[in-house]
Amino acid sequence: MNDRDLTLYLSEIEEQRTFADIAWKEIETNKPDTQWYSNQTLPVAVANVSRLLWSDMGDNAERGRELRKRLSIGDDHPFKSGDMRNAFEHSDQRLDSWVASAERGFHVGGMYIEPGRGALDDSRFGRHFDRDTGVVTFNRQNCDVGLAASEAHMFGQKATKVVKEIED
Repeated sequence: MNDRDLTLYLSEIEEQRTFADIAWKEIETNKPDTQWYSNQTLPVAVANVSRLLWSDMGDNAERGRELRKRLSIGDDHPFKSGDMRNAFEHSDQRLDSWVASAERGFHVGGMYIEPGRGALDDSRFGRHFDRDTGVVTFNRQNCDVGLAASEAHMFGQKATKVVKEIED
């Protein structure tokens, strides 16, 4: 991959870091309506980085390997998994399954549980966010959005450093 193309991909990672940073700041405000907005935005930013780094389709796979190498990111990184992204992106299918289940109960978007309870492993609730632990649960799929925000920020910093090295 030539330096011009590499810089373009790295710039995209930097931009996604910015989006993740904005979402995380909004999550920290404890405003329920914007927390859900940001809890959906942050996994999308993470997913965009994940797709750049771990695409397994043809030439894209080589691009991912090159980016991971240049950013010193191991192939075992948690961003490789698309589980939380898929939970949000395929929310219609998850909601259909939940509605059809006998365990159905309350699908509450702004649901908060007691401090320190962590993830809610209860099928009666379609989604919730524990603001004390930073864990979003969407149809029993857990995502530590604080960790995701931190890792996205770190990826962006690494991308910025590599871009500066290329430009020098």
